[in-house]
Amino acid sequence: MKEKINLFAIGGYSEVGKNMTALQLGSDVIILDAGLYLPAIVEMEEAEREMSEKRLRAIKALPNDYLLDHEGLRKNVIAIASTHAHLDHIGAIPYLAHRYNAQILSTPFSIEVLKTILHDENIRINNPIKAVQPNSQYIVKGKNGNEHVIEFINITHSTPQTAMIAIHTEQGAILYANDFKFDNSPIVGKKPNYARLKQLAQEGILALVVDSLYAGEERKTPSEKIARDMLEDVLLGTSNENSGIIVTTFSSHIARLKSICDCAKQLNRKPLFIGRSLRRYLHAASRARLAPFTQNLSLLTYRKQIEKALKKVSKARSKYLLVVTGHQGEPHSVLDRLSRDALPFTFSKADHVIFSSKTIPTPVNIENRRQLDKRLKQKGVRIFSDIHTSVLPDTQVVVNQKDGIEIKEIKDVGKKIKTPAFDNNLKIKWFEAELVKHPYNGKIFTIETKSGRKVDITSGHSLFILENSQVKEVKGDNLKKGDYIAIPKQFSWYKELKEINMKKFIDFSKSKAARYKEDKKWIYYANKKICKKRIKLSKNFARLLGYYLAEGSAPRHLSLVFNANEKDLIEEVKRAVKDKFPCPISISKSPLKEQSIELTFGARILGRVFKKWFGENVRTKKIPSFIFSTNKEFKLNFLGAYIAGDGSIDKKNNRIRIKTASKKLASDLLYLFTQVGICAKFDNIEKIPSRQIGNNKKFSKESFSYIIRIQGRDSLAKIYNYLSPKFKSELFDFLFRKHRKPYLTMPPEALPLSKLDLTEITPKKGTDFDYTLRHLTKKHIHPRIILRDSRKLGPAISKIINSDLLFDPVIKIITKSYSGNVYDLKVPGAENFIGGFGGVILHNSGHCAREDLRDLIEMLQPLHVIPAHGDATKLAALAELSKELGYSKKDCHVLQDGQKLTL
Repeated sequence: MKEKINLFAIGGYSEVGKNMTALQLGSDVIILDAGLYLPAIVEMEEAEREMSEKRLRAIKALPNDYLLDHEGLRKNVIAIASTHAHLDHIGAIPYLAHRYNAQILSTPFSIEVLKTILHDENIRINNPIKAVQPNSQYIVKGKNGNEHVIEFINITHSTPQTAMIAIHTEQGAILYANDFKFDNSPIVGKKPNYARLKQLAQEGILALVVDSLYAGEERKTPSEKIARDMLEDVLLGTSNENSGIIVTTFSSHIARLKSICDCAKQLNRKPLFIGRSLRRYLHAASRARLAPFTQNLSLLTYRKQIEKALKKVSKARSKYLLVVTGHQGEPHSVLDRLSRDALPFTFSKADHVIFSSKTIPTPVNIENRRQLDKRLKQKGVRIFSDIHTSVLPDTQVVVNQKDGIEIKEIKDVGKKIKTPAFDNNLKIKWFEAELVKHPYNGKIFTIETKSGRKVDITSGHSLFILENSQVKEVKGDNLKKGDYIAIPKQFSWYKELKEINMKKFIDFSKSKAARYKEDKKWIYYANKKICKKRIKLSKNFARLLGYYLAEGSAPRHLSLVFNANEKDLIEEVKRAVKDKFPCPISISKSPLKEQSIELTFGARILGRVFKKWFGENVRTKKIPSFIFSTNKEFKLNFLGAYIAGDGSIDKKNNRIRIKTASKKLASDLLYLFTQVGICAKFDNIEKIPSRQIGNNKKFSKESFSYIIRIQGRDSLAKIYNYLSPKFKSELFDFLFRKHRKPYLTMPPEALPLSKLDLTEITPKKGTDFDYTLRHLTKKHIHPRIILRDSRKLGPAISKIINSDLLFDPVIKIITKSYSGNVYDLKVPGAENFIGGFGGVILHNSGHCAREDLRDLIEMLQPLHVIPAHGDATKLAALAELSKELGYSKKDCHVLQDGQKLTL
C-alpha cells in the first residue's frame, strides 16, 4: 500500500515571504523552509522591535504553523530543512523550532547564518542542527522506524550554497525549488547540478514546488558574472576620483560583496562594511570558508564605531568605499540614517550612491525606496540604480513613438516607447521600453561586421553570438573577430500606416496662419489648393517619394531631374503628382546637367515639407520616418523607384549598387531593406576628389559616397518586380535563364557550419548537404539547403533556421577611450533591442526568471506543479506558464496559505 502524501501550504502561497511548506509522508512530517514576512518587520518601529514569537505572530511576520496543530501533526514533525540563508526562508526557525522535536538541516553557510541569528537574538533551542553538504543525501528516521531520504542538490542563487531539496518517496521525488536561478558562471560556488536534476527526471518526479516570484516576466536570469561586469562598468568606468562612493546590496549576496571588494582594490580605496546584517552574513561566509576576501575587512556595527569611522571618511572620502545596509530603503538602516543626516557624514553633490540590487516588489519596499531616492536626490548625489551597460548617444535605434516606427539617435528617444526585440523563440516582436542614461568613463568598442553594420558599445555591453546552435550573449571586451553576431533578418511594425495627416508636417506659424485655410478634404494657401489633408499611401505616392529621394531637391518648388531618355520614369512621376497634388507641372531642360529634364511642381510650402521628410541636402538625406511604418508593398515600390534614380547594375557580379553622399541615408536604407526581408550590405566608402562644376570656374569640395549593394537571387528576386524596365532587363538573364546555384553561400544569409551543433542534423543520403557534412567542403550553408536536404533536425537548429535572425561575422574591433553620457533601452520581457549603423541586436540589462522556470519544468517533467513564493498574481503567472507547457488544473495546483493538497 502506497504511503499517504499530503502537502500543507503554510506560508508563502498568499504573499511574498514567510515561506513554509510541510510534507506529510505517512505518519511523518518534514517541514521545508520557515521564513519571516519581512515587510511586517520593516514596518515595526525601532523602539518596539521585540523579536519574540508572541510579538512576531501578532504582526503576522511568522507562518501560521498552527495548521499542523489543527491537523494533529505537530508531534509528527521529524525534520526542518531549509533551502538557503535568506530570512524569508530561514528567519522563522529561531522562533518556531522549539515547537517541534525535529532536527534542523541545511547547507553549511545557511547553518552558520542560523547560528549567528540565534547568538545575536540570544535565543537557545534544543533542536539538533546538522550541516549537510550540497549534492549529498541525509537520512532521517521517522516515528515508526521509517527512513526518509532528504537530498540537497546544488543550485545557484544570490546567496551561497542554495539547494533544491528532493524528498524521495515510493511514488517519486518531491522537488522543492523555492528560489533559484540557472547561473553557469557563478562568482562564488559551483554551477547548478544539471546532471542530477536530469537523473531525477528520468527516475520520475511526483511534484515540483517552485518559486513564482518573477513568473510573470518573460526573461532569463543572467549570470552573476554579468552583474559583476555591470558593477565594474559603474565603479571603474565613471569619473569618481574625488567622490564619496556608497554601495548597497543584499547582505547575503556574498558573490556581489566580493565583486565590490575587488573593485575597491582596483580603485585603491579601503572598503568599510557598515551594518549588522552585513557582519552577520560575512562572518557566516568566513566560517563556512566561502569568503577568504573577508580577511582584514573592516566590519562596523556599533554606533560609536560607525560614527568614528564616518568622521574619518568625511575628511578623506576619496580613500574609502562604503558598503552599507539599506538597499530596500529599510527604515533605520545605515543608508536610511545617512539620508536623514542621523550620522556624522554629509553627502556632497559629487558623491555616488550605487544600488547593486533590485527592489523586492512589495508595496512597503517600493514606497521606502521611493522616499529614500527622493531624499538622496534632494542632496544632489548621483544615484546609480539597476545598473545598466550602454551605447553612445548618437547610436541609432529602432523605436515606435506615437505615429509609428522611427530610426533615431538613442539620446533623442522620448518616453512611452516600444522597440522590436527577439523573444525566447527568436522571433522579433514589439516590447515596451524605457530610456536609461548614465555617465561613463572607459573603453568603447566599435564592432564592424562583414555586411558593413557597425555599433559602438561600452565594455560591459553585450551582443548576441551564434555558438553550437545557441544564441548567447557576449560582453563587448570578450567579443573577437570571427564571432557571428545576431542581426535582424526581417521586422515590421505591428500596425500598418495607411495614410498621413499633412497638418502634422505643415508649419502653420502665426505670421502666416491667416492665409491658410482648410475644409474637410483640402489644405489651402491664399485660396489655392496645396494638398489633401490626408494623403493615402498608394503605389503612385511611394514611387514619387522614391524618385524624389534619388533625384529631388526643393530650392523653391519641388524639383526632380531625369535623363531625357528616361521617358518612362518621367511619365510615372507626372501621374503620381497629378494623383496627389493639384498643381501644374513644369518641364524644362536642366541648367545643371546636359541632356537632362527637370520637372518642377508644388507650392513652396510643400518644398519645406519635403525638406523635413528627406533632409536639407545630399549629405543630410534620410528616409521619411513614416515610410518605416507602411506596408511591405509600399516600401518595395519606394525602394524600386529610388534604385531607378540612384542605383546601377554591376553586371559582372550580378548585383545592384547604390551610391549616396549621406551616411544617415545609407543606414536608413539598410534598415528599410531589412524590413522587407532583403539583407543589403554596406560595401565601402568612396572618396570623391574635388572637381569643376559644369562650365563654371568653381570647384566642388572633396567628398565621400557610401556604397550599398544587393546581391543573391533571393534578395534580387524580392525587389525585381518593383524596378524600372531598364533594370529588369539587365537582371533578367541572371534571375531566370542562367542555371546557377539559387542560394547565397556566404553570411549573413548562409549559416556557419562551425557554429552549428551538427549532431542535431540527419541529412538525406546522396544530397549536396550530405556530401558537404561528410567532407566539410564548405564553411557556410544556406538554411534552405539544410531544410531541403535534411531528414531530421533537432530543436536547437530548427529554432535558428526558423528565427527572425541572421548571423554576421565580426571583421573589425576598434578600441577607444570615452568620457560622457551613455544610453541604454530597458526592455522588460526581452532584454534586447535593435540599434547601430544598419541594425545590430544589442543586449540590455534588466533581468528576471520566467524562462528559468520554463527550463526547469521542461527538464524535470514533473507529474504535478505547485507554484509557491508569491501572492495570487504571481502564482497565477506560473500557472499560466504551466498551462503553456501542457499542464491542466488537475496537475497544476494553485494553493493559498492554510490549504492542504493530497498527492
